[in-house]
Amino acid sequence: MKKIGFLTIIIITILVVIQFNKKSSDEILRVGVEGAYIPWGGIDPSGNVVGFEVELANKICEKINRKCKFIKQDWDGIIPALLNNKYDVIMAGMTITEERKKKIDFTRGYADTGVAVGSLSLEKSNSIEELLKKLEGKKLGVQTGTISAKWADETLKNTIIRSYGTQEELNIDLLNGRIDAGMNDTSVWTALQKENEDIKIVSPILTSKDDPLFGEGIGIGVKKGRTELLSELNRVLNEMSADGSLSNLATKWFGYDASLR
Repeated sequence: MKKIGFLTIIIITILVVIQFNKKSSDEILRVGVEGAYIPWGGIDPSGNVVGFEVELANKICEKINRKCKFIKQDWDGIIPALLNNKYDVIMAGMTITEERKKKIDFTRGYADTGVAVGSLSLEKSNSIEELLKKLEGKKLGVQTGTISAKWADETLKNTIIRSYGTQEELNIDLLNGRIDAGMNDTSVWTALQKENEDIKIVSPILTSKDDPLFGEGIGIGVKKGRTELLSELNRVLNEMSADGSLSNLATKWFGYDASLR
């Protein structure tokens, strides 16, 4: 009887330790970020991640009693790293698309600023048809793995497409005249205009209304099978949308309400 009692104590102790470790682990939400995509998320001079999604992630963590840990990851490996459990969620200005939904799950969309072409030299186009003509023979920069890159590859047959690992690299070539234009989220160009007022948005703002390829807005990427986490995140996003805090946060970072209701 004494042996059985002692064994029971050992088993209970082990279970308590396991549960404690699990709880400690659950208190951290590991957030995968690119850190090169202001105002969604970037790195400040002190090396800290900042931006709309960084602040949004911290507010979400407050509401679900966790602490955010931000993990920087290059864009072209951001989904594979999630699938390999490097982090729990992706918050990196990632548009919800049918192709991506085959690999991972998404929360509801929480913001959408559309896609546009930025340039120092091209004139404004008022339609997609006009834009296609003005890009003929021109060099257009896109970031690898983005919906802009996919759209350009499928649509712009007479344009020279240059691919970049990061938006920062694209911006450098654009500002130095090595490419004629760049294509990415509209917010990228409005942020760059604060540093260089000569940058112009020279295309219509492109959304899913123009092409389903442009997706369903920006959402949080979650590994398939993590239904409880997905439900928890959606609950908070719905609450923040209803109480206006999501709208306020978007307005703070984008200068207008880019939130999705």
